[in-house]
Amino acid sequence: MYDTKGDKLEINKWTHVAISYDPVTEEASLYLNGIKTASRKKVPTQRYVYYFCLGGDPYKPSFKGYLSELIIYPELKRPDEIRKLYDSYI
Repeated sequence: MYDTKGDKLEINKWTHVAISYDPVTEEASLYLNGIKTASRKKVPTQRYVYYFCLGGDPYKPSFKGYLSELIIYPELKRPDEIRKLYDSYI
């Protein structure tokens, strides 16, 4: 999640990453392995998104690794739902 501080990913270790966004509270939350590790408030709802970037930003890519099973849900996932998603992978 852009411009937040949270736990660092371990090198050469699989990590379940989830990001949720609540348009009512305008809060984005980052979950690593089913646990909320960072959040950012006052993230405005983007009605039209032309692109999004995984692994850094368009000007400075920083992620070196692999992504698999990317899923984008059309609804907000609660913390317990994110934990169940993580548990279903381990």
